[in-house]
Amino acid sequence: MNITDYKHSKYDLFHLMNKERFPQTTLSWQEYKTFNEIYQWAKDNCIKGKKTNSGGIAGGPYNRYHSIYFYNQKKGSIELIIAHRFKGCYKFVITTERNEDNKKCSGGKALKEVFKTAEKFGVLDTFKKEAVDSDTGKEIKKEIESPIIQVCSDIYKGREFEHCYHIDANSSYFSRISEKYTELKPMAQYLYEHRKENNGHYKAVLTNSIGAMQSEYCWDINNKYYNTRVPYQLAIFAKTAINGTNRFIEYYINQLYRNGFEPLLINTDGIWYTSKDNRCFHDDKEGTELGQWKHDHKDVKLYIKSAGAYQYIEEGKVKTVFRGISNLDYIKPDRDTWEWKEIKTQRAVQFKFVEEEGIVYYE
Repeated sequence: MNITDYKHSKYDLFHLMNKERFPQTTLSWQEYKTFNEIYQWAKDNCIKGKKTNSGGIAGGPYNRYHSIYFYNQKKGSIELIIAHRFKGCYKFVITTERNEDNKKCSGGKALKEVFKTAEKFGVLDTFKKEAVDSDTGKEIKKEIESPIIQVCSDIYKGREFEHCYHIDANSSYFSRISEKYTELKPMAQYLYEHRKENNGHYKAVLTNSIGAMQSEYCWDINNKYYNTRVPYQLAIFAKTAINGTNRFIEYYINQLYRNGFEPLLINTDGIWYTSKDNRCFHDDKEGTELGQWKHDHKDVKLYIKSAGAYQYIEEGKVKTVFRGISNLDYIKPDRDTWEWKEIKTQRAVQFKFVEEEGIVYYE
């Protein structure tokens, strides 16, 4: 392997190294063996460097006068930093889960996009007023609930249902934020209206920025260049988005039961339901605007394996939702080719990072 075949920049001894300026090579989960080769090269040709609490390159002579490497483990990805005195500077990021939105826009980039859009709409001060120090933000993060992803009853698992409908909250996270901070709605509305442009870039911004707000890698809202971090600084917005979405789900589950419908499955900001007489639920919040909800699937056949694995037939085509990665992804990478109920025997596979070896694949 020739490390210089990958994107890199020149090693600069006289200036503080900033990993954010290193050219990034992004690898998919299928390329974990390639990542391990690179990781092994780094261990053989560099020493393990010192890093800051937020995962950056620490200052001082130790890092400056050695060829170094280190890694950061994040949810769903691993970042490998290499700064070699003669071979250059590299940043490798491998995604260890199947998340198409993350490919379009990482959480950090999404948050910067939110900041820049807020500047354009003159509402950046709303974020600044709610910004907190890391310790306070960490306490707020503890109050953030897990998104609701569940089958409404175990008796539904392994079964198929006719006449199914799906309620989908329109950009639920920013809808909930806009309800609390009404001055942010024009900005959020702009992002929402452009969500399908540029291969879904703004849709990813609306979703992925929430994770960055509550993470240790949150960009500092008070730094006009957005190139320093204050962990958990904007966790209050993530709390509003996620907990508020859970309240939305709970409300509509109750409404469905009260109106004679049968909720089947909850997937974060949406609900699958059915009715024996093939009715469709409606209320005055139904619509296509931010803050409203819509039916994005109507009168389809649904098969439920588990909370994170199900299929439905729409217009004669089988569509699959499978959280994570299964063995079938190796055999048939295009999930549109998966057959009806083919997921029945599939299990999710996992990736674990082991310092001695790199990424280990296991079931």
